[in-house]
Amino acid sequence: LVFATTHLKAMPEYERMRKKEVNAITQAFESSYNNLSVPVVLVGDFNDVPLSEPINMMEKSFVDLHVLKIEKIKQKYGYAEKFKDRRNDYP
Repeated sequence: LVFATTHLKAMPEYERMRKKEVNAITQAFESSYNNLSVPVVLVGDFNDVPLSEPINMMEKSFVDLHVLKIEKIKQKYGYAEKFKDRRNDYP
């Protein structure tokens, strides 16, 4: 198991910087762990909203556990609308 954390650059005007940071993170993990079949957990303060370009870039290489959690809630209760946008540090 590989456990990593990050803290991407804050403030909306730094989206270009966050894209560079995400690119560096995904390249590092893909080159280091892609062929090892090792689970990788990446956590941190991404300083962005769920549908932003940096987050979309990250979701190409990582699984968003929040999305999986919402699917489980839907399966169990038949709905998940009030939970879908709830994330730490994002109302």
